[in-house]
Amino acid sequence: MDRAPHPQRVARRAKLLLGLLALVAQAAKAAPSEPTLAQDFPRLAQLFPVQQPTDYVIAVDRSGSMRRFWPAVLEALEVYLGAIAEGDYVSLVGFGNEASLLATPAPLTPEYRRNLLAYLRRLPPPADARTDLAAGIAAVLRELERPGGAKLTFLVLLTDFIAEPPAGTPYPGQENPESRVWAAFREQAARTLGEKVLDAQALVLDLGDPRFGLHLPAVRQVFPTLTEQLIHDPAALQGWFQRVRAEMSRSKLRAQVQEGLRRLEVKLASLQAKKSPVGAAAKLYAQLEVEGSPFPETQMALEAVSLLDGSQGTCLPPSRWSFRPASTLLAEPGVPGRFLLGEVKPTKPPLLALEESWELCFAGKGKVLVEPAAEIRKLGAEPAIPFDANEKVTLHLPTGRLAPWLLMAFFVLLALVAVVVVRELRPEKINGKLRPLGEQPIAIVNTKIAYVGGPQYRGQGEPFFEIPGALFCLKLQGARRWELGKGMPRGTYVSLLQGSNVELCVQGKRHPLGSTPTLLPYGAKFRGPQQNRPMPMEVTWEYPS
Repeated sequence: MDRAPHPQRVARRAKLLLGLLALVAQAAKAAPSEPTLAQDFPRLAQLFPVQQPTDYVIAVDRSGSMRRFWPAVLEALEVYLGAIAEGDYVSLVGFGNEASLLATPAPLTPEYRRNLLAYLRRLPPPADARTDLAAGIAAVLRELERPGGAKLTFLVLLTDFIAEPPAGTPYPGQENPESRVWAAFREQAARTLGEKVLDAQALVLDLGDPRFGLHLPAVRQVFPTLTEQLIHDPAALQGWFQRVRAEMSRSKLRAQVQEGLRRLEVKLASLQAKKSPVGAAAKLYAQLEVEGSPFPETQMALEAVSLLDGSQGTCLPPSRWSFRPASTLLAEPGVPGRFLLGEVKPTKPPLLALEESWELCFAGKGKVLVEPAAEIRKLGAEPAIPFDANEKVTLHLPTGRLAPWLLMAFFVLLALVAVVVVRELRPEKINGKLRPLGEQPIAIVNTKIAYVGGPQYRGQGEPFFEIPGALFCLKLQGARRWELGKGMPRGTYVSLLQGSNVELCVQGKRHPLGSTPTLLPYGAKFRGPQQNRPMPMEVTWEYPS
C-alpha cells in the first residue's frame, strides 16, 4: 500500500517549484532585447547605449468622437506602459475642451505602474464636445520642458488631428495652420528640443470625420521629425502598440541613430587655390568637414558644385573671373574631405601675379556615408545622408600670368649667363711664375703671349723672359675655350719653338713637348737640356704671388 506524501514535504516542493518559475519569469523578462541588440548591432549598441533614462509623453484625445476607440486605447496603453522600463519617466496628457494631466508624472516603479493602470481603467469614456488641439500641444511642450528631463524622449499623439477648440480657448486662430499660435509653438519647440533626442509618433485616428488629419501639417511644423501612422480601426491601434512593445529597445536605438544622422552637418572649411608658375589659371580645392557626427567614420561624395561672386554683398554671376568645374569631382587620395573642384581664372590677368582676395559664394551638394552602414540599414535607417553646403568664403589667389619669383629667377639666370658669356669672351691672360731649380723665379703677368728660353733665342718674339743656360725656347699663350681647337678648354698653353728633348711633367707623368700647344697647369714642370751640364734643367710653373 502506497503511503501518502507528508504535507510539509509537499509544501517544500511547491515552494521550490514556484521559486524556479519566478526565476524563469524574471530571466525571460529581463533579457529578451539587450543581448539580441548587442548581437544584431554590435557597433551601434556601443555608440548609443539604450540603457539610459528615457521620458515618455503620451497625449490622448478626450473628445466624444473617441468613444469608439476608447476600449482599444485603454488596452493599448496597458500594453505600452507594461513595456516601459522601470525608472523611466511617464507623462499622460488628455485634451478635449481643455488640456490637463491624466495622472501625476513620475518615474515608473512597480507600484506606480499598477496604480497608473488601475487609474486608467477607472477613467470614464471621453465625452468632451470640442477638441482643443493647440492646448494639447502646449501641454506636451510643458512636459518636454520638465527640468532634469532625459535626453531621449518618446512622444505619442493619439487624435484625429482636427482642431475644433471651444469658444474660450487660450489659443484662438489655431484652425489656421499659418496662425501665430503654431509659429509660437515652433519657436518654443526649437528651444526646448535643442539637445534632446525626440522620437515623435502621430497616430492619426479615423474617428468618422472625413477631415481627419486636417491639422497634422501644423503639428509637424512643431515636431519636424514626426512620423505618422493612419489608424482606421481599434484593432490596428492595438497592433501598432503590440509591435512597438516588442521593439522597445530597438526603438530607443533607432531614435538615437536617426537623431545622430539628423544632426550631421557638412561645412566648407576652406577654399584653396594652387597656381602653376606660368599661366593665369589655378586649380581650386575645397576642404569639407563633417560636424556634429557621433559616428566614428564618414565618407563624403561631392556631386555638384557652383561658385558665384560674393563681393557685392549678394551672390551674383562672376565678371572678374571664370570657373570651369572638373568633369568628375573626386576626393584627393589620402586627404579626407578634400576635393578638386576645377579651375578658376581671372578674366583679365596681369602679367605679374599679385595676390588678390576674392569673396566667393560656394554651393556644393553631395552625400555623406556613415559607418557602420550595414547596421544602420538593418535598423531601418538610411546611412547615406544628402547634404547641401552653402558658404561665403574668401579666396586668396595670385592673379597673373607669371609668378614674381619666376621672373626674378629668369633675370638671375640671365645675369649668370651674361657673366659666363663675358668671362668666356674676354681674352685669357698669362699669370704665373717660372721657377728654375736653384734660381730666382721669373714672373709673367697679364700678357697674352710670352716667350721663354735661353738668351740666344731672344729674337723669337716679345715679351721674352730669359732662363739662363737653357738650350730651348718655349712659347706660352693664353687661349679662350676652343680658341686653339675643338674641345680645348680655357687656360695657358705651352709649345716648343726651338730645341729638343724637352718634357712636360704633370702629376708625375712625363709628356714630350712639341710644336702643338699643350695645356699648362700650375705645378707642372719643364725638363730640358742646359749649357755645360749633363743633367736636364728643371723649371716649375707656379701660381702668381
